[in-house]
Amino acid sequence: RILTKLANAFFDLVPMNVQRVLKNEISSVAKPFRRQGIASKMNDFSLTREKLQQYRIDGITAEATSIANQALLAKRGYKNLKEIWLRDMKGSRGQQLLETDDGTEKVVLMWKPIEEMGL
Repeated sequence: RILTKLANAFFDLVPMNVQRVLKNEISSVAKPFRRQGIASKMNDFSLTREKLQQYRIDGITAEATSIANQALLAKRGYKNLKEIWLRDMKGSRGQQLLETDDGTEKVVLMWKPIEEMGL
């Protein structure tokens, strides 16, 4: 439900000329392997200006669901388009739908246009 809300809002939040995007849905690195640059390498895998232009990609969007991913994408120049606070997502009995184990309080829809990629 949370990711669907963010995905449905995307094209209302970017410039009208944005037509085609890559979507980074969910990425995760196991705890013993964190802080080794693996997430950055996954993010960059086969991402070249030529490929982005070949497929007429206007940019990359991501629904960042963890503090670590939000920080990584912000460090790489992604901008926040929309946030959904987890405390606001309630089940039918009023309970919070999602509790995280890393302190994440929100899911963030993030965006980086191709012209800001520096490839």
